[in-house]
Amino acid sequence: MRESAVMTNRSSQMVAGAKLNLFLHVIGKREDGYHLLESAVAFTDFGDVLAVQDAQQNECLITGEWSIALSSADAPNSIEKVAEILRVFAPDAPAVRMTLEKNIPVSAGLGGGSVDAAAAMHLLSARWGLQLSPMAVEKIALQIGADVPVAYAGTPAMMKGIGEQLNPLPTLPSGGVLLVNPRVEVPTACVFRALSGTWSAPLEVAWPMFRDMREMAAWLKDHTRNDMEAAACELFPVVRDVLANLAALPNASLARMSGSGGTCFALFDTIESAQSAQQLLHAQQPSWWSVATHWKE
Repeated sequence: MRESAVMTNRSSQMVAGAKLNLFLHVIGKREDGYHLLESAVAFTDFGDVLAVQDAQQNECLITGEWSIALSSADAPNSIEKVAEILRVFAPDAPAVRMTLEKNIPVSAGLGGGSVDAAAAMHLLSARWGLQLSPMAVEKIALQIGADVPVAYAGTPAMMKGIGEQLNPLPTLPSGGVLLVNPRVEVPTACVFRALSGTWSAPLEVAWPMFRDMREMAAWLKDHTRNDMEAAACELFPVVRDVLANLAALPNASLARMSGSGGTCFALFDTIESAQSAQQLLHAQQPSWWSVATHWKE
């Protein structure tokens, strides 16, 4: 996982970069109800920040712009689930305080809960001296969520199955990424239930080496799509408005929804172009959440 981490004897911290589905094909459904997916996944420099430190008792504190959505939830959040599972492997582990700065919108198609869980797996495993096998890591990650295995790896990957089949992708071309969310939660389960039509065929062409962001955007347009986009737009028409606004921005080479939505993204040749587009969009739609970023290094 290539999120930046800072560690001392008493505390540790990691940035959990937001996940983007550059494309998302739904290619089938298992008997147990899980959908079979095919997706190119990448991570941004922008994300949540998780800090873990010694404490007298176990605590989980949520701060940041999107903290209320998690703090008010009745069920344990993803990092609390990770701590509960890992304590089975380290029953005598000392108490910790986990502080999550929640910068990624909730129910937004950016894998916020998954990247947070992956960061917790890394930080707590290191703190408690756990030497988990790859098989154990995969089992724990899938127990939390389908996107957690790829989030734990933290590098561009082709993800298949229900999230357990990962193949590394080459380094993505540099440039800028504009993330936009209309501040509407889009529950993944609702969008999956609204899917209609036949399943997509698996991608028939290999992922090439791209010279620049514009070339990658053109290839994605020609060969891929997000199969959940139409259902999300039908359920939440504002997502369609976001896509139209992104596509109309100067120098935007691709506008697409990430995951099950409602965050959409646009690709740009440079971070400066993405920042200029973000300023223009904010002037047009000041109520929407947006951030200009780049790929995680």
